[in-house]
Amino acid sequence: MRPAQPVVLIVEDDPAINTLLVDLLESGGYDVITTTNGGDALEYIAAGGIDLILLDLMLPDLDGLEVCRTVRAAEGVVALPVLILTARGQDQDVRAGFAAGADDYIVKPFSAPELLARVHVWVRTHQRLQVNEALGLLAAIVTCAEDAIVGKALDGVITSWNPAAEQLYGYTATEAIGQSVVMLIPSERQAEFWRVMDAIRQGVRVEHDETVRLRKDGQRIDVSLCISPVRNAAGRLLGAATIARNITARKRAETALRQALQREGQLQGVLLAARELAHLVNNDLVVPVGTLEVLQYHPHLPPELRDLVDEAMLALLGAAQHVQQFQRVVRVEIKDTPVGPSLDLARSVERV
Repeated sequence: MRPAQPVVLIVEDDPAINTLLVDLLESGGYDVITTTNGGDALEYIAAGGIDLILLDLMLPDLDGLEVCRTVRAAEGVVALPVLILTARGQDQDVRAGFAAGADDYIVKPFSAPELLARVHVWVRTHQRLQVNEALGLLAAIVTCAEDAIVGKALDGVITSWNPAAEQLYGYTATEAIGQSVVMLIPSERQAEFWRVMDAIRQGVRVEHDETVRLRKDGQRIDVSLCISPVRNAAGRLLGAATIARNITARKRAETALRQALQREGQLQGVLLAARELAHLVNNDLVVPVGTLEVLQYHPHLPPELRDLVDEAMLALLGAAQHVQQFQRVVRVEIKDTPVGPSLDLARSVERV
């Protein structure tokens, strides 16, 4: 795929000059956007993607100086090159252009080769500023990152070491940079490391490889690694960057969980049996509860029997409620009672 070409915005209301500039810039390898007024120009600039502006001063709506001042005041485009291209060449005009924030001032009629050369220079300057800004942002991100980020050459020599790496491995940047990254790798894992580096030399990224590393004090730690090739602007492979996250606590938790599950394996069978028994008993209660409901509403039931039926109904409903709780048992919680340890049913059931 063809790389994106720099984009030049031409703000010029003279059709002949507009056509001349478009032909010149396109032949120089630029994509071109044209407009004849300052209002549309500001909309194009706000939308982004512009690398340079060629700006006439005499426009039908906004004055070119006002456009320039607006661009310079707008956050995010303060470094965008603005080249004023105008027929106004008096000293006071030039001074006003630079005072408004222009980077260059070209008077009509102009030399086409010279204008193209100036455009080349300012576009390259803009690109360098963008790269430097991106590198500065990247450096700030690396410095503030909670994950350990370590840069290394293809021979394994450490070239960069962020504060999180100091916390994780125990070495300061001064101690680590210039040393072989092998000092962090247990002897039985070093063959694995060099296999990964062979993959990096082929341009392959290794994601989320869980392994073991050594701290300065000799302690072993479990880490999750993401290892990526590092290339320069020309695409040449320079080394690798490793992002490491300490997963020792997670590994310990997983081990503890496995052990707990093994201990509770027998209890799981008991829980399943309890729930199945509760299901069967609950079904068996359907008939007596239904019968008592019929008796409760029987018009000729003697009063002394009605009291007995009501008491039996309450007892059966209480039993049914306990059975339903057993159907929701998901764990075993124990409580002390006067007769010894007993199931704490309230804490053992699934919350609904």
